[in-house]
Amino acid sequence: MASLFDTEKTDQGPITEINITPLVDVMLVLLIIFMVTAKYFVEGLQINVALPEASIGELSEPQPLKIVINKEGAILCNGEQSTLELLGEKIDQLLKTNKNLKVIIGADKSVQHGKVIEVINFAGEHGVRRFGMMVQEKKKVHEN
Repeated sequence: MASLFDTEKTDQGPITEINITPLVDVMLVLLIIFMVTAKYFVEGLQINVALPEASIGELSEPQPLKIVINKEGAILCNGEQSTLELLGEKIDQLLKTNKNLKVIIGADKSVQHGKVIEVINFAGEHGVRRFGMMVQEKKKVHEN
């Protein structure tokens, strides 16, 4: 008769293997936590380094020349009041250092189309071949 303390071997012997399923579950949770928190450690990391100066080299993306025509028809070049003559001098100066100068033109809605074309044509006569237009993003209406 079998008792509770029977030492005879049965078909269902004691478990001698390690169950790794809980271990894998814990490791996956730790991996996810590490991946989420590592992003915040890298973003907040700021290293102060005194970079050396060099006379050679250039910026990877030169800044474009921004020309704005306000509603009175006045020309602003990079935020400063200008005329076509001063604008021509500025373009000539910038083209000496950057042959691929990009000009971005913005104009008030009330400015006549001819004034904008005049400025574009003037910049083109001075050697500018790349143009862009400033626009304000239209607010999207979401349908519910």
